[in-house]
Order: sequence, then structure tokens, then C-alpha cells
Amino acid sequence: MRIMFYTQLLNMGGMERTVTSLSNELVNDNEITIVQYTSIPPFFTLDNRVKYIQLGFISDGLSKVSKAYKLIKLLRTEIINSRTQAIFCMNKSHLLFLKIAKFGLNSVLIGTERTNPQAEKSIRAISDRFFAKLSDGFVFQTARSMIAYPKSVRDIACVIPNAICNPDVLLNVPNKNKREEIVAAGRLTKNKGFDILIKAFSRICNMIPDYKLTIFGEGEDRDRLEAIILEEGLSNKINLPGKDLHAFQYIMNSSIFVLSSTIEGMPNSLIEAMACGIACISTNCDFGPAELITDGFNGILTPVNDVQALAAAVLRVATNENLRLSLGRNAYMIRDELSIDKISQRWLEYCKQLYIEKYNESTEG
Repeated sequence: MRIMFYTQLLNMGGMERTVTSLSNELVNDNEITIVQYTSIPPFFTLDNRVKYIQLGFISDGLSKVSKAYKLIKLLRTEIINSRTQAIFCMNKSHLLFLKIAKFGLNSVLIGTERTNPQAEKSIRAISDRFFAKLSDGFVFQTARSMIAYPKSVRDIACVIPNAICNPDVLLNVPNKNKREEIVAAGRLTKNKGFDILIKAFSRICNMIPDYKLTIFGEGEDRDRLEAIILEEGLSNKINLPGKDLHAFQYIMNSSIFVLSSTIEGMPNSLIEAMACGIACISTNCDFGPAELITDGFNGILTPVNDVQALAAAVLRVATNENLRLSLGRNAYMIRDELSIDKISQRWLEYCKQLYIEKYNESTEG
């Protein structure tokens, strides 16, 4: 099948890794094109068989109508050139442009939701959910994230969780002799709750003196987090090494992984930590963690923004080796459920089904 992924960029992030990994897997038996709105180079490595196009869209000095016309014209050219049969729009704000661009062409348009729509209250976010009706199908990461969308969208939608696609994770063999270290990873933003994690660690670090805390990532919250670390007197116990493509080569040999977010779409970092066989602790935020973790079996769930509860959970896992090993062993089983080959086939079968239903013709040829 000829499939196009349309995205704003392919920088470091969960959506970007998903697009890259799906493309690299699906290109084995399909023709895959990625069309990128910007000219920023990709962070992750693309298979050289994937056709990668940067529109490098520059709209300085143009009116809104002229910008829209220019983008639609560029998109239509790429859809025609690649003879696209299915378009996955990873930027839901551009669904209308793609709908117009593919007018009269035999291709299905599939929207995607990669964040927590219930947390998005802006006029633009509400407008995006309304225009989702323009799509022929829609992919959500979790069942609960569908609630914010109109019934007409829910009726044509499917739920496909993220796959485990980090090669550093897939090459990992579980190691029982892990460092006495707590790790976390994500953009340094308020929604990730790293301030809560730092404060929780501060409450118990004297009870687990050999443990350190490392948080991988970069973002606008760095200065605030560094100030909290300084205020708590933990500069020698907490490390913020920045973003690192190969962070999981380090993380996989640590004892405990913590996701402290206030909101999520579907947390890749938590999925990857579980797939490494690490004991995981997560806030029970919307959405994702509760669909991945059975509390006490393959991880621990704690209330959002609760410093005391998070501190207690970390202390409990850090001081109980049997629990730590059991949580890690059970978490490791997620590898089979969320393997990239299984998840990519779900994306493929969904767009094939939509295409056949709409055009009553084979996806071949």
C-alpha cells in the first residue's frame, strides 16, 4: 500500500519516534512517504527506502489565505506524485488543508490524536476536534482520549497504543544487578511533574543514602528545576544531563523508573522502561499509565501531584528487593504485546480497511 505520514517535524519526541518507527517497519512491504511541514532535520534515523520530503514551508509576508493556498498546492503535488492511498495526518490542525489537497483523488485521510485532548481547552483545540469530522478515520492512543471528540469521529475511530520501537530497549537483556538509582525522562516542562519527583526524592533520600536521581531531558523548566534542587541541597544527588538519543542505554541498568506527569497522551518513556524490565512507578494521570500498569503487579500507580504518595512508593520499591525484581519481571512482558511488528500491522490493516470500504477496490497496484 502507498502510505503518507504528514507531520510538523521529526524532532525528538513520542510522536516523532512513532512516525519514524512505523515508517521503517512498514516500508518493508509498502511504499512510505513522510511529508514534513518544516525543514528541521530528523532526530531519529530513517530507513533510506522511506521517501522523506521537507516542504520547508516559509510563509513570511503572506496573508492567511495565501499561506493556506500555498500549503494545499504543495500537499496536493506530493499526494499526486506518490499516488498516495492513505494519509495519516499527525498534525490535526492541518486536516482541513489535507482534505482540500486530496479532493478528487482516491486516498483516505486519517487523523490522529497524540496528546491529551481533555487538557486542551483553547479555541484552536476545540476547532481541531470539530474539523476531525473531515477525516475518513481516526487513530487514538487510548480509549479514554476519544471522549473529547464528537460521536461521528468516535464511530469511525480505532485505538492503537504506541509500540516499543527504541532499538536500545529492544537490544536490552534484563540485568538483575542494577545501579541504585532512580531515573526519569521527558521534556523539562511543568506537565512532566519533575518538581514533584525532586521534592519526593528529597523527603526520602536520607533513608536510601546510596540512591541518586537522574532526569534525562531538556526544556523551558530547567532553570526552575535546578533552583529546586539547589534549594533542597541535593546538587550532589540529582543530575539533569539533558536530552540524549541513547538515554535508555543508561536507564536500563537503573533500579527504578518514575513517571511523574500530570497529563500524558501515551507515555513512550514508561512503555520503554517497562520493556527494559525496570521496576516502574507512575502517577495515575490521564492518559496511558492505567492502561499499561496493573498496580502492584507490573508497576506502582500513585495520585497525581502527591509528593508524599510518590515518596512512599519510591521508598517502598527501593527498600524491597523482591518487590523490585517482581515488578521488573512482570513489566518486561509488555514487549510482546506492544512489539513494533504487531502495532504497525494494526495501522496498516486499519487504513486498508478504510480504503476498501470507501473505494470498493483493492489496496494493491
